[in-house]
Amino acid sequence: MSDGTEPNCLKITDIEPEELLLREHSELDISTLGSYDLVPISRLLSFDDVWLIKKVRSEGNKVYLPNKERKYVELRGGEWELALTFVGASIKVIVLGLIARWIYDKVNNWKQAKAEKPGSGIKQPGVKIRLYFTKSKKYIEIEGDAETALKALDKLKKDDF
Repeated sequence: MSDGTEPNCLKITDIEPEELLLREHSELDISTLGSYDLVPISRLLSFDDVWLIKKVRSEGNKVYLPNKERKYVELRGGEWELALTFVGASIKVIVLGLIARWIYDKVNNWKQAKAEKPGSGIKQPGVKIRLYFTKSKKYIEIEGDAETALKALDKLKKDDF
């Protein structure tokens, strides 16, 4: 899959799902992954995670929330971040497109806030996205500025995995 031209904010790793769940201290039963299109892994979900979940569900896809007593947080400043999410093969392009749209909207909101307060020193937050594609067993990390993250997402949409 890798042709050596990945944006420098993109890291692709082959890893078994059991190992990744162990790293995340998740108690999710591994057999659950095959039954759902999207499985976010986090004890705390941001409102951005909830947005992604709702969009994926609205497309008629199955989403599993492993912790029924979830807490929701609003992340401010610093980074735009999504929880580690397991993605089924059938919705890869949908999820990557939704995440690109999320970043694009965030950038526009950031530009508007910056324009409303010129000289305020408002800096664009970084982007942090972690995805695991269950069919190919590829763990994807995207961390960097929004423009580079969008290029990484575009490359991933074109890759066959």
